[in-house]
Amino acid sequence: MKRKSITLILLFSILILTVQAQQSYYVKTDTNTTSYHLKALKDGVLLVRLPGNVKKIEALEKTLEDSLSEKGYKDVSKMLNRTLLETEELQNDIINAMGSEYTFSDYAFFIDHNTQEVMSGKGKVYQSDMKTDFDMSEASTVYVMTVGRTTEDPVNAYIILDSGLQRLARPFPGQISRSGIAGLFGNDNSHIKRLNKKLLRSYNDLQE
Repeated sequence: MKRKSITLILLFSILILTVQAQQSYYVKTDTNTTSYHLKALKDGVLLVRLPGNVKKIEALEKTLEDSLSEKGYKDVSKMLNRTLLETEELQNDIINAMGSEYTFSDYAFFIDHNTQEVMSGKGKVYQSDMKTDFDMSEASTVYVMTVGRTTEDPVNAYIILDSGLQRLARPFPGQISRSGIAGLFGNDNSHIKRLNKKLLRSYNDLQE
């Protein structure tokens, strides 16, 4: 009985040491990965994916072509105009916030429905006026920032993705909430400012 207890204790100890070793390995790997991505983003380009609401706008425009009552036509027209206005306002808010608060790396913009073309190198990306092409010829590495929801919970956030459009694992500081308290007491300027500050702080920690 005593020998069996000793054996169980030894096996349990080995299991704990194994788990700790694995955790240490993963932490080290995540840290190294974060270091790589921070340096790559610093020297690369952050492509900001602006919400375009293209499918919704096209659906509303198509609905207007149907036989609608006078009231129905007015209601759909009102919804379409509101969607166009809200989309333009959101795009402008993000563009202005990047211009005033983001300094960590070069950046450019594109509309979300052009994602596949842009990531394949065939789509155009623009400077802040959304008219002048951004020169991607010297971009060493490309990252994408999108406005969307996290996979863990329904939080509307700014999320930085890699060139394969995959989220970067923690501790990379690649997510800033736009909802909840942050949404109530902040705006896109303050959100981008927080993101930029987190990136700079994490990058500077690497230099120490």
